[in-house]
Amino acid sequence: MKINLLIPDAESHMAYFVILGMKDVCHKIVTAIPNMGKFSRLYAFSSCSRYVHKSYRIVNITHDWIMGTLDKGERKDEETFINEIIDICKKEEINVIYPSKDYMLYIFSKHLDRFTHMGITIPVVKHSTIMSIINKHTMNIHAKEAGIACPKTFLVEHISTLERAVSELSFPVIFKPCFGENGINIHKVYNKDELFNTYHDITNVPGKFMVQEYIPGNEFISINSFISDKNNLNLSLFYKEQTLEIKIYPTDVLAYEHLSISRIDDAISVLFKALGYIGYSNLQLKVDSRDNIPKLLDFNPRINYSAYLVMAWGINAPFIHYQIYKKEKITLNVAVGHYEINTICPLRELCIIVIYLWCVLVKLYYALNPVKQVNPFKNVPSLIDVMRFYRKRYFTRRKTISSPYVKSLINDPLVGIFFLISCFTIACKKYPDDFMT
Repeated sequence: MKINLLIPDAESHMAYFVILGMKDVCHKIVTAIPNMGKFSRLYAFSSCSRYVHKSYRIVNITHDWIMGTLDKGERKDEETFINEIIDICKKEEINVIYPSKDYMLYIFSKHLDRFTHMGITIPVVKHSTIMSIINKHTMNIHAKEAGIACPKTFLVEHISTLERAVSELSFPVIFKPCFGENGINIHKVYNKDELFNTYHDITNVPGKFMVQEYIPGNEFISINSFISDKNNLNLSLFYKEQTLEIKIYPTDVLAYEHLSISRIDDAISVLFKALGYIGYSNLQLKVDSRDNIPKLLDFNPRINYSAYLVMAWGINAPFIHYQIYKKEKITLNVAVGHYEINTICPLRELCIIVIYLWCVLVKLYYALNPVKQVNPFKNVPSLIDVMRFYRKRYFTRRKTISSPYVKSLINDPLVGIFFLISCFTIACKKYPDDFMT
């Protein structure tokens, strides 16, 4: 059967991974762009791909998600959005919708029956399961019950919750919403006064917040998994500190990044079974430098940015995720072993270097200026340190895996250019602040 695919969240970076993974099995690919003003297409650069046949503008419901109000009953914008998606499906004869952002999973899982009756496949689990995962507080509860270590967390229902959190946690702490993504409305708080000020500042923001223990350390672990409807594990990919480990389990399972820690396999299997989750997922953990135990930071029940690492190894993550929901036979051609790899994103790092050089010039200007002024960029690393860092990154014997956006400059020029602009915009917000005192 030919696949007519609709990407409903073309503004997502992950949407482009879905396009790359599904393009060879699709008759046509259509994208929907949320109305963000004149430059909507710039934000939704996946729609500029040469693999996309047509794009449509739709109502923008991201504001409700950011504000934490998307789950407050049936909203007018939500119904408008669904009706616009249905109109596109009828016009373009769509038979597969592939969401890749949390708020889209929420919407489509909620209205899954409407699209199923239309003969449209959406690779998303039932609504109650999605709500258990994308609500970060309930996700922590389920993970702890499964035996996965998590940061100590307090749901902020009243100001008295803050008093309890202060008495049981050490600063700094993390103050963040229960619903959200991309770091929006997440605050790292360093003392009690700042915590209460942050609480009062966000009282006008709807939705629930929580206070979470800050996990010290610099070691992160990414676990990418494919879980079949039998809740077994088959292929294991584990990425940590530029090392990739692949293992195959003697069961009829699919894929899963393996943690070399006692009983973690069993714990994650129990978690998925309890949630009733199938398909691709990504778990992000941070190793606590105090006790050397990995603790869960986030669970993404969708294709996420690290999927390009899996795809670069010959595992078509978006297509396998789709096959699981279609209950199709899956063939994986991967070699078991332990690999030393090097992951790079030259476009993003080019933007960082440009901003770094600008900060160096500003620092030099203040150093040479006879007028006594406070230099805002005292934390800029030396050029020797920067060159040493990039020499290790780009001149290594490890197998190098590059972000797919690098190849897109040749294969998909518009996507590559818009991604470069996006990287530069993000870097302009982040790195000058990192170099300041």
